[in-house]
Amino acid sequence: MTCAQLILPLETETSYAPEAFFVADHNRNAHDVLQKVTHNPVKTLYIWGEKACGKTHLAHMFSFHAGAHFLSPKDIVLQDFWEKVTAHPAFILENIETLQNEASLFHLLNSVKEGGKSLLLTSRNAPSDLPFTLPDLCSRLRGLEAYEIQSPDDLSASAFVYKRFSDFSMKASPLLVTYLLTHSARSYAALDKVITSFWQVSLKEKRRPTIQLLKEVLEQTPPLTA
Repeated sequence: MTCAQLILPLETETSYAPEAFFVADHNRNAHDVLQKVTHNPVKTLYIWGEKACGKTHLAHMFSFHAGAHFLSPKDIVLQDFWEKVTAHPAFILENIETLQNEASLFHLLNSVKEGGKSLLLTSRNAPSDLPFTLPDLCSRLRGLEAYEIQSPDDLSASAFVYKRFSDFSMKASPLLVTYLLTHSARSYAALDKVITSFWQVSLKEKRRPTIQLLKEVLEQTPPLTA
């Protein structure tokens, strides 16, 4: 059985604590603007970047500081939705590129503005690259204040690797981290995929998290597709 074939019912806990978020040049603008919004929350913001780049972590920090309520796609299509959540000052809707009901998203944007609420939208796509066709919605999204979380530099990639190892309750030696960073594609999504497979194989085969095991995982983990 290869690493790519392992699908295990294993659980882990990702830390979304503010102190666990590593602020660097590639994500500083997104981080800082969310900190400011907590003091002046009537605003809609858009954050985009690749998988595992920290969008959800920022969303949880925003939720904690601004009292924001996480929404699901099902929430925004309910007719009595706004009657149930008027107590919340702010909202978060993640991965909007996956939404299929464009009219409901447009209604959400209008309702937030009219109600004096704050809204954080996240996506893997830039506002101009979303798969929507409703002209008014596309125009509104392109006009939002948007911030991209870019690919990690060396220091950020290293911090990400240490954090993910900690999330999986694995100890990462400097040699192990260096080997991973020099042999894996330099993106959050690629690093996260390798570390997750590494953790799964280590548990499945009851092997210590060594460089040899990491080498095997890297050899058997297929590259990410666009």
